[in-house]
Amino acid sequence: MKIGDTFFNLHPSSPRYLWIVTAGPTTEDELLIFNFTSATDGCDESCVVLPGEHPHVHHRTIVAYRRGSLARRSILTSPRSLCSVQQPVSAGLLRRIQQGALDSQFTKQRFQAIVRQFLLPPT
Repeated sequence: MKIGDTFFNLHPSSPRYLWIVTAGPTTEDELLIFNFTSATDGCDESCVVLPGEHPHVHHRTIVAYRRGSLARRSILTSPRSLCSVQQPVSAGLLRRIQQGALDSQFTKQRFQAIVRQFLLPPT
């Protein structure tokens, strides 16, 4: 997996969110991932995604920066992985997701530092 790729975690105990590889791999071969979730009143709107910007976005959606996570690339790409790879996000949307990670008060500082290393140039 690489930056911009998306996937569903099909583990039975995992909620069905679309995850986006936003940065990485780190020196520990980890990928920084965030997920899309439905927009609600008062939510973090650092990155709003609208229907048509990705095939799995059917209503007003946000990136849940507070749920960011580092995942070992080997686990996500293992033949025994429970990841269902989906269509990648566009370069423009990826850049907005990365910028939202830097703008959001909910992104861990450690994750913001990783995003800065992989930040796409503005389009």
